[in-house]
Amino acid sequence: MHVLVIPDVHLKPWMFDAADAAIKQESPDAIVQLGDLPDDWGMQRRPEAYDALYERAEAFLAAHPDTYWCYGNHDMSYFWDAPESGMARGNVLRHVQERSRAFWDKVPQDRKAFVHRIDNVCFSHAGILQDFIEDEGLASASTDDALAAINQMGRDELWQEFSPLWARPQGMADLDILYRSQELFQVVGHTPVKYVREEGNLLSCDVFSTYSWGGPIGTEEFSLVDTKSWTFRTIKAGELR
Repeated sequence: MHVLVIPDVHLKPWMFDAADAAIKQESPDAIVQLGDLPDDWGMQRRPEAYDALYERAEAFLAAHPDTYWCYGNHDMSYFWDAPESGMARGNVLRHVQERSRAFWDKVPQDRKAFVHRIDNVCFSHAGILQDFIEDEGLASASTDDALAAINQMGRDELWQEFSPLWARPQGMADLDILYRSQELFQVVGHTPVKYVREEGNLLSCDVFSTYSWGGPIGTEEFSLVDTKSWTFRTIKAGELR
């Protein structure tokens, strides 16, 4: 299958406009969004920015109801009342919690998860580490059972630095740190990178994040991943028509 990957959005509704154009151009077999819809620099007290984001996300969901959505740490911070950098503050916090829940309630149950698997490719916000699997007592479980267990976890298991919400495996020389690294290819966001980067069986896609002054960190590209060959190509958002 050819999967269009939409990485971390962080209050950029225009990314869904570009994704619509990419879908029209490429006709992918599936679409995966890697999480972190809310929050960005200096937006903590601007409810209109969150409203615009969730309205556009809901329109995208209505147009593409089969999209797979991954929960990110910024999404879950509003579900779990967990402190997070860039999180809405004051009266805006409760408003964003309500808007976030309203959006996720619209996503079909089988299309929202911490981890989605298509063929032997796992899509998650931050990545699945072998140490995390072992720490959670899942080393002897089948892949499907281990992923199902992750998708049932809560704050106690996942609000920690090695979980699929928080892991940062990028740049580590030994990518055997990844879960079943010889069997699975992993596609992640979470860690801003300058370009879509492949390291062993890890593809890092968070290329739309920005510096605190608003400039882009990365190349602002979507990835089109082949789940059989574990190859990919990129599509620049700015060049879509």
